[in-house]
Amino acid sequence: IYLDALLDSQIRSILNDDPELVGISVLFPEQIPFAAALARALKQSMSLSTGRSSRIVMGGAMMSGLSVPDLMTAVPEIDAVVCGEGEEAAAALCAGTAWPEIPGLTFRRGDTLYTNPGARTISLKQVPAPDFSKLPLADYFNPVPVLPVLFSRGCAWRKCRFCAHNFTFGGYRRKPVDAFVSELETYNRILGVRHFYSADEYILPKDMDAICEEILARGLSIFFHILGKPTADCTPGRL
Repeated sequence: IYLDALLDSQIRSILNDDPELVGISVLFPEQIPFAAALARALKQSMSLSTGRSSRIVMGGAMMSGLSVPDLMTAVPEIDAVVCGEGEEAAAALCAGTAWPEIPGLTFRRGDTLYTNPGARTISLKQVPAPDFSKLPLADYFNPVPVLPVLFSRGCAWRKCRFCAHNFTFGGYRRKPVDAFVSELETYNRILGVRHFYSADEYILPKDMDAICEEILARGLSIFFHILGKPTADCTPGRL
């Protein structure tokens, strides 16, 4: 009963915008059953209420860690899946590009699945900072707003063969330190946010130093959480 109510709430919210395209992002294995149920219920609801159907595209880090043909066979309501880094594919989808021309897209045509060549590795200089200004930041459960930020993509460590980051991302890349700190400063100045969560898989100690030095040089009063590894260069003084 709870699942039905939750799906109904999500579907009504989606259909309010009368979308031509619906994207579902899946980061973790536990999200797959709900994402599949949402795709199925959404298609059924659209068929009953409007007689037409939006196209549903699934993406996110989890897509690189499973068999996409098996997923699309089990859930025929999913029209396409994007594997790997999704900015280029998402932009092409929104621009109405023909699906055979969209990098990294697996799509359905009749009963046959087609997979396009993967997306090229893009520089993080080309990826703009997310715009959180439209979100109701005061409505979250946290006592103060915490924004996710990303300095690098992939992992500089790359020694854990089981890790999905080795498949999801096209190699390790990082932003210029001054550009990254400028993002934090902008969020702080415009949104009043002082707490940040780094979504990086791993930040090198030398980069931690450089980020901290730039924050101090600008006189910013902010707090952040980052992920690292207990390597020899994570000295007590550095920490």
